Amino acid sequence: MNEHLRRFNLNLLPILDALLDTRNVTRAGERFDLTQPAASAALAKLRAAFGDELLVPVGRDLRLTPKAERIREPVRQLLELLETAFQSNDLDPAGWSGEFIMATADAVAALVLPSLIDKLDKVAPGLTLRVTNITRSSVSNLRSEDIDMIVAPPQIIDDAALMSRRLFSDRFVVVHSKDHPPPPQHELSEYMKRGHIATVIDAPHIGGPPRSYFSAEIDQLRSTQRNVAVVPYYSLLPLLVSGTSRLALVQERLAKRLMEFLPVSYVDPPSPLPPLDLHMFWSPKYNDDPRHVWLRNSVFEACEPYRT
Repeated sequence: MNEHLRRFNLNLLPILDALLDTRNVTRAGERFDLTQPAASAALAKLRAAFGDELLVPVGRDLRLTPKAERIREPVRQLLELLETAFQSNDLDPAGWSGEFIMATADAVAALVLPSLIDKLDKVAPGLTLRVTNITRSSVSNLRSEDIDMIVAPPQIIDDAALMSRRLFSDRFVVVHSKDHPPPPQHELSEYMKRGHIATVIDAPHIGGPPRSYFSAEIDQLRSTQRNVAVVPYYSLLPLLVSGTSRLALVQERLAKRLMEFLPVSYVDPPSPLPPLDLHMFWSPKYNDDPRHVWLRNSVFEACEPYRT
């Protein structure tokens, strides 16, 4: 890169264009709410950068030097190119391409993706949404920009430096097959007699008893019940319960969704369990990035039905 270009302050380009256009320091400064001394100081910096007077007094007027005449049109074209690059690529989703990668659990994906994909397909057809499972490396992947967003309960995110926004709340319920009666309400002993299908996230505790990292109460219940199977997908739980006497702890909103397709129902858990909050997390680096802001707002809008 040319040494002069590397040192040049690009913030001076608009005032340079105004000076070459108006040939008047005061009027050029007024375009940017600059005082006359500030505009004169900008002209002095431009003269030093180009090694040329650019504007010279002739009587009571200022005229362009030959070098100023030569750079006048290239400066205008450069500003137009920069404006086009910033506006068309960053502000119009219709022109976007590439991938937006979100790490989340299948329970969240089942609720949020239908409306989110519909919006992206209509408004940003060149953009691909890639969804990955939350793993033990998801937070480090977000820090290293290998993924763009995590949607998860805040309890499993161990980085306070990440930006976040709450999406909605949920709770755990006990899913059972409609042709097998559920255990009596609040009868923990009857609940424990049944076989259970549990799930677990891919976190550093792998290899120990099933844990959720959502709350101590849920972990206690899952670690003491008789788990017939432990699977990595929440959406499998109602399917594996259907037609059996087994039970499963499932997020209520997911249970309601899957009840439309499976002969299952649900009851309250045998003991109180804390509510489950879901947040989206992203790197502070992209907090003001127009594309990222638009996508975050789209995820937030897709969760609107679940905030009631």
